[in-house]
Amino acid sequence: MGVDALLKTTVQYNTVQRGWKHSMSTPQKDCFGILDRVFPMGKKGLREVVPGCFDCPDKKACLEAALLTGEGLAFKSEVLDRVPANGLAGRLRRWSEKKTLSKLMKKEHYRKNMTG
Repeated sequence: MGVDALLKTTVQYNTVQRGWKHSMSTPQKDCFGILDRVFPMGKKGLREVVPGCFDCPDKKACLEAALLTGEGLAFKSEVLDRVPANGLAGRLRRWSEKKTLSKLMKKEHYRKNMTG
C-alpha cells in the first residue's frame, strides 16, 4: 500500500472512535488492527500474515487499521528507508512519502496522548 492509498484509507478511518466506518461482516475481534498480532515478525526477520487471518472476512480492513497505528506507520517508514530511490524523481517521491508518514505519526502520537 503506497502512501497515497494510506492517506485515502485515513479519510475512511474514524480516529475518534478508532473503528471502521464500513459494516464489518462479523463482530470485531480482539486482534483487529494490532500489527504484532495480524502481521507479526517471523522467524527470518520478515513480517508474515498469521495463517488464521487468511479466512477472516475482515482481513483487509484489519491490516489497513494496523498499518495506521503508530507501530504500523513506523513499519511503513522503515520499508521506505530500505527501498532505493532511483534518480531525482525517486528521491523526491520518497521524501514526500516520508514527510506524509511523519505527519501521520505525529497525529497518531497526539491522538494517543489525548485518549490514553
